[in-house]
Amino acid sequence: MGELGVERQVVIMMTDMVHYSNISGEMRPAEIFAFLSRYHTNICNILSEECFQPVGIEPTGGDGSIMLFERAEGEELSDICTRALLAAMRLARAIGEGDLVPTRMGLMLGSIVEEELAGRIIKCGTCFAVANRLEELSGYFGVNFLMDREISRYQKGFDDLVVNVAKVSLTSVPHPLNLFTVYTPGNLLIPEGVDMERLKYFIRKKNAAMEFFSGNQLEGILPDFPRVREELIEAQAIFEEITGTEDMSTARILEYIREMPRPAMSF
Repeated sequence: MGELGVERQVVIMMTDMVHYSNISGEMRPAEIFAFLSRYHTNICNILSEECFQPVGIEPTGGDGSIMLFERAEGEELSDICTRALLAAMRLARAIGEGDLVPTRMGLMLGSIVEEELAGRIIKCGTCFAVANRLEELSGYFGVNFLMDREISRYQKGFDDLVVNVAKVSLTSVPHPLNLFTVYTPGNLLIPEGVDMERLKYFIRKKNAAMEFFSGNQLEGILPDFPRVREELIEAQAIFEEITGTEDMSTARILEYIREMPRPAMSF
């Protein structure tokens, strides 16, 4: 816990079990408690390795949890972003190996403050709401986790595996957000023995197309949906070739473009 009343920069990870209500629907209260206790203990055990520390893990509302990644002494911003990303990737691997029930994750770099209220310490910051929404959207886009642009930019070691998933507008944020994830073998529908060069080629192809979906004012790139559609269809074919199935996040963008052939004025 940080000093009360002092604003500090952290990475928030929000997690939530997939289909929790279906899994627990027939359980008695004592059974639910035992099930959730095993679930949260499992997450804590998976992330107990030194490379993820320090991390604060706080179960919330049954199957959900909040994780706080803060700077240790001497750490830079890139260190906590990399540490949080490594934790998300480790949990995703555990899901792929069947060691953790499917769980959605949302990661956000932001500022928080802790204060005492009614005898309890509460954490405040808009990044909680954003991370929670990213966690929800990860299911829609068919990925284990989503992170904001800042984490994708500051992390170290995974530049060639970072995937540009989408650009979305959230009511809790005054500007559109670009969302990212990481594709690795054994994660999602990507087989362990996948051709890494072909996977990285797919990622480069998809990311290049997504630049024209999101636009980039700094580089003078305007949204060009017809071009995005053409390039994403090519990227999807590559993904199907190397995995035997379609990439859900690519399919979602193609679906959006079919319904909205041109970007809206506010896009």
